[in-house]
Amino acid sequence: MKTGLYEINGEDAYTRYGVVLDYDSLGSLLAPPPMKDVIENDSPLSDGVELGDMPKVAKRNITLIFHLYASSAAQAQQHYESFVSMLLSAPFKLKVMRTGITYNLRYKSSTGFVPWYYSHAKFTLSVTEPNPTNHS
Repeated sequence: MKTGLYEINGEDAYTRYGVVLDYDSLGSLLAPPPMKDVIENDSPLSDGVELGDMPKVAKRNITLIFHLYASSAAQAQQHYESFVSMLLSAPFKLKVMRTGITYNLRYKSSTGFVPWYYSHAKFTLSVTEPNPTNHS
């Protein structure tokens, strides 16, 4: 069953767009975020360097793979157009029901698209998570 796995902007991703996130993409979402560079003070008046003690998280660039499913060519076109329109319109929220985590993401580009073969297509997307500590 493909419903009930993911929500995009509060709607079931499969019901609304016919999409399901690839399992490998779940690992990309769960991976720890990168850290910003630590501020260093390399004063000539003291030995060594002083390191800032307030580490901060950097934005994440994530590759997500979505599989799009449809039962007809017309439904495939409708799902495709709705999904692309959602990506281009604004940041979006992706909720993984298994973990209960909602990711705030911004679409950057599509690094690959495999068109329909029978009732299946595949999107490879590059997205940014501006603040990886802001999960709901």
